[in-house]
This record gives sequence, C-alpha cells and structure tokens, in this order.
Amino acid sequence: SVSTGGGGGAGSTQRRSGREASVAVAHVALGSNLGDCDVHIAAAIEQMRCVGTVARTSALYRTAPQLLREQPDFYNGAVELHTALSPVELLCALKDIERRLGRQRALVRYGPRVVDLDIVLYGEATLDTHTPEGRLIIPHPRATERTFVLKPLADLDPLLRHPSWAADVSSLYARLSAEAAEKERPPRRLLPVRRGLAWE
Repeated sequence: SVSTGGGGGAGSTQRRSGREASVAVAHVALGSNLGDCDVHIAAAIEQMRCVGTVARTSALYRTAPQLLREQPDFYNGAVELHTALSPVELLCALKDIERRLGRQRALVRYGPRVVDLDIVLYGEATLDTHTPEGRLIIPHPRATERTFVLKPLADLDPLLRHPSWAADVSSLYARLSAEAAEKERPPRRLLPVRRGLAWE
C-alpha cells in the first residue's frame, strides 16, 4: 500500500520513458564500518548522482554500534536526493550501488558492512511493499529510534518531519539522545561530507 501524502516531495517534472515524471525529495541514510569508511561513503554519494541530484549532504559522524556491539564503530551521514525514480526503483538503484562498492549479503543481521544505503523518507509518502530487493517500508520504521540517523537528518533540515512522526528530527534527536546518554556514546562529528573526503 502507498500514500504520497499532501506534498509528496513533488517538485519540477521531467520526461522519463515517454511520460512526465515528478521529481521527489528523498532522504537517504548512509553508513559504513568496514575498510576505508569515508572513502566508501564518498563513493556512494558520487554514484548516487547517477540516480538523481544530490542537493545536500550532512556532516559525517562516527557512531557506536547499537544493536550488535561487538564490531567496529560506524561512520554515518545522510543526503537529500532529488530523483525522478519511484521508491522501488530508488531502492533497487541503491542496492546496486551497495553491491558495486563491495557489499555482500550479511551473514549476521546488523553486522559489519562496507556500505549501507537506506531510504528514510520519500517526500511525505507512506509505503509498505515487497520488492525484488526485499520489503520496503517508508518512512524507515526504525529511523526515529536511531540517533545515528536523526543527527545527520537534522543537519539537512532541522525541521524535517514526516506526517506520521511525533515531532521534527531535531526534537526527536534531542529527546532520544537525552534518553540514551547513559547507555551509548553520542554521534561524534568528524567533517562535512564532500568529494575526496579522507582522514589520517
């Protein structure tokens, strides 16, 4: 089932496959904790330019693993992507990027990965469907429970809010980080995501 909501993230239109295709505003979360994480994320962002316009990027954060703790820290970020692809087409494109960058099917859920690209929001759409890449739920069902998703999203737009959420991303992050303060390290800002990003 799908509902695009009132705004739906629609903006300008462009011709695609002989029909007018609206351009939606999608928010994609990025993560990596294997190898040169900053390089993997920068490469993923570069490849995302083939499926839309990367309008804004968050800072990059180093975050502690939350669900499976015995693994390296993650690098996390987010991008605002303007795309004419449908949600399912976008998911398939992002999974293709993951595979090209070396991600393999996980043997352990929530385990280490070279790169992870998740659609958090697609305009105001609400979606729950099965795809060739598995189930797709929008908004991402656990986004509001994860500081490493909310903090980068707040960089993109502090007032970003899906109609189904209780508050905007900044308020959700402030509330969640206060609750988690004694249990986990907060996301640590490294540098803005940009082309050629690297650390010592």
